[in-house]
Amino acid sequence: DAAAYYQKQLWETKPGESALSYLLKKRKFSKDTVKTFGLGFSPQEGNGLINHLLTQEFTPEEIVESGVGVKRSIAEEGMRDRFHGRLIIPIFDVYGDAVAFGGRALSTGMEPKYLNSPETLLYEKGNIFYALNAAKESIKKNGKAVIAEGYMDVMRAHEAGITDVIGTCGTALTGNQVRLLKRFTSSVIFFFVGDSAGKQATLRAFEPAIAEDMMIRVLRPPKDQDPDDWIREDVSEVKSALEDPLYFFDFLFNEVSQSYDLSKVDERKKALAEIFPF
Repeated sequence: DAAAYYQKQLWETKPGESALSYLLKKRKFSKDTVKTFGLGFSPQEGNGLINHLLTQEFTPEEIVESGVGVKRSIAEEGMRDRFHGRLIIPIFDVYGDAVAFGGRALSTGMEPKYLNSPETLLYEKGNIFYALNAAKESIKKNGKAVIAEGYMDVMRAHEAGITDVIGTCGTALTGNQVRLLKRFTSSVIFFFVGDSAGKQATLRAFEPAIAEDMMIRVLRPPKDQDPDDWIREDVSEVKSALEDPLYFFDFLFNEVSQSYDLSKVDERKKALAEIFPF
């Protein structure tokens, strides 16, 4: 019900026009992509969703426990929408049911940039992938899953026809996520941002994946780009690179070789110290 409310606010209300313009004009997504991923908008006032849900006979306790509403301060009675004033990205479980939301800030100075649902009876972020419901058939057909981090990276990939891409919901890859994914494939490609943070995310993701005996490969965007930017810049290059990504240990050796001067003994020791844990 909350997901449907947010979608209506995006497409049918005056306040939603700025959020829709951000998606269509600034981020260059198509209307079809916006609709396919169920994107929405939460008005700044913060009580529209609450009033709507109350009319649907949900109790205040259910609204708070679901994560979409939060209690106001002691000085103020009632509840407000957790995501008020944000672009809404619904998170669906593997069956296609909305179980949580990501809310992206649209105004300068609004922090955090992304606000996610708290964990609830329906949603544990370490047990779910973003867009697995949309990607699972392509994953089974292609024999691999491409794992990105950001919501926008995943949506951009799907819009470009790379439909086996899923996201980690803003958390480090977990064993539960890998076991869920093994229902569809035993091969993964990590496709994180091309900077040092992306390298560290790739290294952290290795352990839970190898523990489940997954075949692990890595694709790094060039020039510190994120997947969204790279796909927009040259989608054919991305598709070609996905056909021949690096195996994990090749990626590791390449990164270490570029980080240390291997002509020096002390640098070689540092390089070995980084490689040995893997």
